[in-house]
Amino acid sequence: MPSSTDRTLTRRIGTTLAAILLVDLLVAGLLAALLVPWLAPLGTAAAALGVPLPPALRWLAVLVPGVAVLAAAQLWYARRRLLASVDATPATEEGHSDLLARVRRLATLADVRPPEVAVVDSDAPNTFTVGGLTGSTLVVTTALLAELDGDRLDAVLAHELAHVANRDAAVLTLATFLPALVEDRTALVRPRTATGVATWTVCLVVGYPLAAAVVDAPPFSASYTAAYVGLVLACLLLGGIVVGILALPATVLAGRLARAREFAADRAGALLTGDPASLALALERLDGGERPSTDARRSEAVVHLCLLPQEAGSENEDAGFTLDVRTHPDTGRRIERLRSLAAELEE
Repeated sequence: MPSSTDRTLTRRIGTTLAAILLVDLLVAGLLAALLVPWLAPLGTAAAALGVPLPPALRWLAVLVPGVAVLAAAQLWYARRRLLASVDATPATEEGHSDLLARVRRLATLADVRPPEVAVVDSDAPNTFTVGGLTGSTLVVTTALLAELDGDRLDAVLAHELAHVANRDAAVLTLATFLPALVEDRTALVRPRTATGVATWTVCLVVGYPLAAAVVDAPPFSASYTAAYVGLVLACLLLGGIVVGILALPATVLAGRLARAREFAADRAGALLTGDPASLALALERLDGGERPSTDARRSEAVVHLCLLPQEAGSENEDAGFTLDVRTHPDTGRRIERLRSLAAELEE
């Protein structure tokens, strides 16, 4: 019979997924509202060919691809951005053979596909897992590898593999998409980034000629170009405001899911190794004996995914828009639960 922790995790995964879907529909609807007028030439061309194109079909022509593109962007951008934000580098057999062997062995025990493994050069002893549809990436810091070994390291790695098995790593990775956009508001328009290049390519190659449907000026004239630039800036400004508003509930739900997932992963990881005491000792050592009663911290996207609520990469003084969200349960409570589980297994 599933434990109350498992049921809570399942419920919150479902709630978070439903919220992500709703946000996707809202964003795609906004996209459709902005772009449908630009598709008037398609209606005119279809009418000339004797094929009427009702307004509803014009909406669908934007809404359906919009949802698909947005979902693809979430999967690609969120995972890529999270790994890049901590400067994670792939682990190699030459440099981390023991770590890779541990992960493969524990993944076999957990009956999950071994995730990719990456290492972050950081003084913060931490770890997290970034999920995806086709695979996951388990990230550890150099400080964690220096602090833990043997059974304690196995216990922490088993905890992360529990996130993979529960699929909450993938859901939470998706949930970080909008908060990540808000934290790095210029990513979509910086010309030196892949997303920036894609944005400006669409604006110049696709949007510029289509703007003739809404810009009252001779096509490709100076006045036409000025009006188009103003239109693009207005769309970007409005889009930024809407994304910021929609990121608020996504961030709160991600925090709620992050708290539930830690209890579930603690239990599952401990049962996988059969040694809850080792995970309790690892958490106690990594937490340094300082367990704040209120674990409110800046809502950096990667913090939701970490074993402990602390930075896993370099410090960032200018993090932009942030929210104080309690991303993890109290470490003391996690340790108490693990010790109670250890006592149960010894009976």
